[in-house]
Amino acid sequence: MSEPQSVSEQPDDPYAVSFELILAAGTAKSKAMEAVELAREGQLDAARQALTRADDDFRQAHDIQFALLQREAGQDHVDVDIVLVHANDHLTMALMAKENAEMLIELYSRIHRLEARLPPSAPSTSSTASADQTTATDTNTNTKEN
Repeated sequence: MSEPQSVSEQPDDPYAVSFELILAAGTAKSKAMEAVELAREGQLDAARQALTRADDDFRQAHDIQFALLQREAGQDHVDVDIVLVHANDHLTMALMAKENAEMLIELYSRIHRLEARLPPSAPSTSSTASADQTTATDTNTNTKEN
């Protein structure tokens, strides 16, 4: 089985170009979301590394899109179909995911630093949520009993 051809080897196959863009953008978005999950778990260095790994996929997606723009600018018309529009939507959403991931990693970093400064008896944010739910349940139970 032969390896798939890259966009540079199939510049006239609009579906190949579109799906290569979808693949690169989707992979980049997945890595950005992985970074957020790692940060949420307190693995901040691993989160930053995951986001860095996503950069290669973002670069590949950008290169594909840029090649299409260069073709169009060079008077080589690029047919725009729903698959290419969909591919560009994937890239846009992936870029938004990356920007959000960068912000969330910073926020989780701050949260983890602040939680580390709490005295041992103080509840963490995760146990506070549980306590709030318990209080709400207790209130509902008491209301029903009365």
